[in-house]
Amino acid sequence: MSFLIDEDIHAIEELNGCHKGRLLIGASTTPGVYLLPKTLGIYKSIYPGIVPKLEIANSQRIVEMVNANSLDIGIIGEEIICPPELRVEPWLKDELFLVVPDKHPWVNKASVHVSDLENEQFIFSERGSSTRSIIENILANHGLK
Repeated sequence: MSFLIDEDIHAIEELNGCHKGRLLIGASTTPGVYLLPKTLGIYKSIYPGIVPKLEIANSQRIVEMVNANSLDIGIIGEEIICPPELRVEPWLKDELFLVVPDKHPWVNKASVHVSDLENEQFIFSERGSSTRSIIENILANHGLK
């Protein structure tokens, strides 16, 4: 019995400032590759006893993993409809840019209208990717496939 009491006291001491444990984080590709490494480095310096583990997958998979309790938190690139038991909070705003080959006629243009994209070929991210979903929605809203 005293072993359990000692364990309880130890657990309470950990909650009162030692900050030990593991944090399972999932992220879609863009935040996982470009934003989280620096953020996790800062987090580790503040909470050295917590070991973060980062899983990178597409947004749809991250939502599924958080919902299945396989991850503690998920960070994705777009606001999507999630199961009601999950809470979604905005973190950062992001911008998407059109990238073209160096000999393309648009290289020196400051902007391009969405209708100009109609006859262009694209390289897209995989299905389930936030970036792809955002671009497909913009195109669909302008009657383009």
